[in-house]
Amino acid sequence: MTRFTGLSLRLRGLLFFALLAVGSIVVVGLALWVGYLRVAASGAMSGFVFAAVLAGFGLVALTSGIWFLFDENVARPIERLASGLRTQGQVGSTPMPRAIWAFWPRPPRRCRNS
Repeated sequence: MTRFTGLSLRLRGLLFFALLAVGSIVVVGLALWVGYLRVAASGAMSGFVFAAVLAGFGLVALTSGIWFLFDENVARPIERLASGLRTQGQVGSTPMPRAIWAFWPRPPRRCRNS
């Protein structure tokens, strides 16, 4: 997963939902294929009901997996950032933790009082 850390947050979000879309198509296609294989054994209605149930569970599993990745890579870093900003706002003069600066393109320049 370290190769994706260099990508922007928006691009990673796009990749998550693109994976969800492609994965959904694959899950439904595989479920219909398995249902089609059951048609010869037990009838058309049974095969397509089985395919619908299989596709439903597959989509729930896929969505849960994508949610986990989104939570790990987007929601938790944003919570850490917000927590650091709240802490700095309440304390006042303490510098921000180093992990927070990972979200800025570069650390701000220090002003020199001359």
